Amino acid sequence: VGGPCISKDPHILINMSQKVGFEPEMIKVSRKINELYPSLIAQRIMDFFSKKGKSLNELRILMVGFAFKGFPVTADLRDSTSIMLMNELLNISKCKILAYDPVVSKKDIKKIKGIKMIQEKPNFDDIDALIIANNHQSYKDWDIYEIISKMNKPGLIYDGWCMLDRKPISKIKEIEYMAPGL
Repeated sequence: VGGPCISKDPHILINMSQKVGFEPEMIKVSRKINELYPSLIAQRIMDFFSKKGKSLNELRILMVGFAFKGFPVTADLRDSTSIMLMNELLNISKCKILAYDPVVSKKDIKKIKGIKMIQEKPNFDDIDALIIANNHQSYKDWDIYEIISKMNKPGLIYDGWCMLDRKPISKIKEIEYMAPGL
C-alpha cells in the first residue's frame, strides 16, 4: 500500500481502479491505517505516561530519525512519519521534543517547528522517552544499558523499526518497550 516514502502511489492505484469500475477496499483500508498510525503511536505513548502519573506537559522526548527512512541513507524529509508523529505529540501536550538525525542537516531540522535540534549523538540524559523513528544503522550500535541508565524512570522506548534487542529492555523494570505490533 506504500509507506511514507511512496504514499501517493496507493491513491493513484485507487483512482485508476475506480475509473475501471473496481473498488479496491483493501488498498483503501490499508492506506487509511498507514495515515492514522502516527496518531495511534502518539496516543499509546501519552497513555503510558498518564497511567504512570507523569505530567504530559513536562515530558522530555528524544526522537531520533527524521528522514523518512534511515537505510538506505537519505536526508529526505518529504512525507516523514517522524514529523507527523511529532506534530501529534505536540497536539496532545506541551512536551519538549529533542531531535537527532545522523544525516539530515541542521538547517533542515531547524525548519521543523516545535523541536530542539541535537547536533551530536545524543547522550540520553534526563529523557522520559526515546522514539526511534527510522532505521538508520548506527542505532544498532547504541549501548541499550547506557541509554536506560540515563533515562528518567518510568521511561519508554518506542522502537518504530525494531532496531534494538527488546529482550534486555523487557527485563528492566520502569522501562516500557513499544514497537509496531507489540
